[in-house]
Order: sequence, then structure tokens, then C-alpha cells
Amino acid sequence: MVWAKRGARLGAVMLSLCCAVSLAHAQDAPSPKEAPSPKEAPDVVVSVPDGASVPGMSQAQLERLEFALRGYEYFPSRAELDKIAPATTVSEALRGFASDRDASPMIRTRAVDALGYYGDDDTVVYLRSLAFEPIADGVSKAEYRVASSMKHHAIMSFAKSAGQASLGDLSALAQPGHDTQLRLTAIHAIAKNLGAPGKAVLEELAATDDSRVIQRELRKFLR
Repeated sequence: MVWAKRGARLGAVMLSLCCAVSLAHAQDAPSPKEAPSPKEAPDVVVSVPDGASVPGMSQAQLERLEFALRGYEYFPSRAELDKIAPATTVSEALRGFASDRDASPMIRTRAVDALGYYGDDDTVVYLRSLAFEPIADGVSKAEYRVASSMKHHAIMSFAKSAGQASLGDLSALAQPGHDTQLRLTAIHAIAKNLGAPGKAVLEELAATDDSRVIQRELRKFLR
């Protein structure tokens, strides 16, 4: 009888221990959100100003566009973006991503880069404004850094988007009196995108500018 009682008590103790171990494992195990299945697509947070929608573009299309901009290992081609939605719709969405201060700096600058694929009037005006208008007063240091970076990206995209129509603005920016880094970006944009007319502008600049930094950059394109 004594052994039976001891055996019962031992069994109860062992059962309690097993339950405690099982509970501990259950608490330590990652939830489905913490450890998603490799087959599951990652959640995508769509970043458009004030939660606005883009006419003619579904939520799924917006998610695909943002996902394309997030890729570290590649940059989407125009053909890939054309598969998401019509050009005017995509360019509007890209302007939204670029303007959204709540979006990550990477998404914003990549949206500016992608806008170089599009030559519609709204995009050209937007890129020109971003490239040449002064950064607003009163922004935080972090926002100023982002805006400065986006300005350089916008200069390159403006040259691609507007083509020869951008030469006058870019030529003026490349002249002495402007920030050296912006001048270098303008020279690069002219050389890479504006062909023979752009080369003629750079040759004239090379003949008159006495900055060693600028001359070194010009030599890359005027050999």
C-alpha cells in the first residue's frame, strides 16, 4: 500500500515536470510571425503620402512596385516596371514614394532613380524641382541629409528624363559659383546622358574652369 502511494506521488511529480517542460518549449518556440515559412511572401508595407491611393493602381500593384524598389541585389528595369502598371500610373506612384517623408531613404532615392525612365511632363517638372530648388528651411538634420542625397539622384534622373531639354539647367549648375559636389554631379549627368551637345558644353567648361577637382572630373569624359 505504501509503495502504491509512493508510486502515485512519483507519477504525479513526473507528469507535472513533463507539463512544465512542454509549456516552456511552447513559450520559447517562435510564433508564425517571428519565423515565417520560407514559402511565404514577406509582408510589404506600402508607403504613399498620407495613405493616398494612386488612381488606376491596385494595392497589390503598389506592393509589387515597392517590393521592386527594395531589392539590394538589382535595380528594376523599365520593362519590369511596365509589367506592374501603365507608365503614367507607375510614374505617379514613384513620385508619391519619393515625396513620402515616412518612407525609408532607400525607397525614396530609388524611386527618384526609377523616375529617370519616364519623360512625362509631370515627372520632368518634379525632377527639375527636386534637383534645383533649395532644400526647405527648418528640416531636421536627418531629413536634410536625405534631401541632399535625393538632390544628386534627381540631377541624374532629370538628365535621363528630360534629355536635351535639361542641358541648359545642367550646364548652368556645372559652372563656377555652385556647390562643388553638385557641379560634379551635373557634369556626370551631362556626360552620361546628353551626347555631343553635352560634350561641347563640357569642353567649353574645361577651357575656362580653373578648379583642379572639376578638371579631374572633366578629364574622365573628354579623353
